[in-house]
Amino acid sequence: MSDRFLSADDASVVPVASVIRERRTINLFEAEPVGQQPLLDAIELARWAPNHRLTEPWRFYLLGPRTVAAVIDCWSAFEAESKGEPAGEARRKRLEMVPGHFVLTSSRHADPVIDHENYAACCCAAQNLMLYLWQRGIGVKWTTGAITREPRLY
Repeated sequence: MSDRFLSADDASVVPVASVIRERRTINLFEAEPVGQQPLLDAIELARWAPNHRLTEPWRFYLLGPRTVAAVIDCWSAFEAESKGEPAGEARRKRLEMVPGHFVLTSSRHADPVIDHENYAACCCAAQNLMLYLWQRGIGVKWTTGAITREPRLY
């Protein structure tokens, strides 16, 4: 076996295993936004995700204030239409408390097999990104809920 592979009882494996086990979805965020450098570092590591055919289908977006406001309006309206006005207002309040909005999307492909592979690669990239940020003490929330398929969000 190569020296670059470690056994499970090697002490250097423990930190990786701990980050994987301990990472959680965060719903309550601190008010202070995360600086740009940790996000750029996370994107760099996310790009190392496996991707079939080397398509690199991921697209990363750090949303600015106007886009965040539009997303909040869209998501709140969507929630109100599907679950009632109180749910829409509750969604708005939760989203307004998030100090930064970061979006990862998958480029689409006409071939359904490649499109599926691209989505899978983006899921791997999301995991890389979240694990790195968690290790840095930065919590994130990943959603693939119905809002992500809402045409108005695009």
